[in-house]
Amino acid sequence: MRSAGPVAAVVVWLALVPGGLAACANAEPPAFCQDLDQLASSMQALKQTDVKAEGIDGVKTKLQAIGQDIDQLSTTAKQQFAPQINEVKKQGSELKTTVDAAVKEPSEANVSAARRNVGELKNAFLDLQAALQASC
Repeated sequence: MRSAGPVAAVVVWLALVPGGLAACANAEPPAFCQDLDQLASSMQALKQTDVKAEGIDGVKTKLQAIGQDIDQLSTTAKQQFAPQINEVKKQGSELKTTVDAAVKEPSEANVSAARRNVGELKNAFLDLQAALQASC
């Protein structure tokens, strides 16, 4: 039986993100604000995932959508926010690797690594969120 612990930790973390990503408020916001809104929508969809009902595949599908949204955001905002976007991508990749390892072999070391990566991704995401919201 597979452990949903690391994935559940990601979902729980998303519930704690303060206010999600707010819509851009300027009359003519930068082009990336719409992509930011789409990312917020995908994050909300993941937050609302019923891990027990949808299983790991449902979570992976929603994480894939988030990855696509980050790629699009990277296209429209990369020049201004490359360091923050690259850090989110790096932490997301590391989290995927540790979650995959924890699902394959749910040892204490693998689960701890996934939990640690959740925190790293959270920090990178909050930095990106703050930078983007300041420009919308």
